[in-house]
Amino acid sequence: MTVRTRIKKHISNTKGFSLAELIVVIAIVAILAAGVTVSIVTIVDKAAKSLVESELQKYKLAYDAWKADTGEGGSEQSYLNYIDPQNGSANYKITSGIVPTINWSNKTVEVLIKSSRGRINLETGDITFL
Repeated sequence: MTVRTRIKKHISNTKGFSLAELIVVIAIVAILAAGVTVSIVTIVDKAAKSLVESELQKYKLAYDAWKADTGEGGSEQSYLNYIDPQNGSANYKITSGIVPTINWSNKTVEVLIKSSRGRINLETGDITFL
């Protein structure tokens, strides 16, 4: 019997995979897919948190520059004019397109990106994630 004949005979006798083998393979693929999904969600959350922190730091830097330019003070409107990208005379433009919530009485700026929300105290630079 030649090798070719033996291979043909073996292939013709093979009927396929058993149900147990298919279930094991599907289970392994499902476990791997779940692990990848969790990893991707974690990476996206970390990226959003990092972006929030970056945005908040921009407002802190703008606040420090504004205080230096205005002599340690001014009104909320003065600060908003300073950072407003639509204002032609803005000295420090923040053009990310993310609209912050500014609480002038507490000197805080809050930013929400996806599911990450953060707040920075403009005086101290302390960042809190909410």
